Amino acid sequence: MIERIVWQPENLQPSEHLQLPSYDFSVRLDRDFADEMISATVTPERQARMNELASKILERFKITSPGPLLSFEGDTGLVTQFNAGSGGVWLAMDRRSINSLIKSEERYKPIELYSHNVDDPFQACALMALVDLWVQYSETMIEES
Repeated sequence: MIERIVWQPENLQPSEHLQLPSYDFSVRLDRDFADEMISATVTPERQARMNELASKILERFKITSPGPLLSFEGDTGLVTQFNAGSGGVWLAMDRRSINSLIKSEERYKPIELYSHNVDDPFQACALMALVDLWVQYSETMIEES
């Protein structure tokens, strides 16, 4: 079990500066945790199992989504994008953050993930539930992989 805080949601208040309300938010991810995940080799079978678990989480929110819900960086344990439904609803880190992990640069900066196209609080909650699932199962996912 992880003994430290490895992710924190930010900017959770709805934005009304657009014609339609937006529930986009961001997540700050602990760099040491992200380093651990990108350094771990995870089999395609374990990645597929994580996607199965993610699908069960989204079923509780009555959200269906084509394709994988968790996008991994190659064969590592690092999830770079969380998807929640059709219509481009996601939470993702940008390529610069991923490259800084790969190259071990900018060690002082946390990793930020940004949502896209989150139209209601249920989608925001679903995305955060996927992040929580990943973090909670991370040790199991990477052990003996």
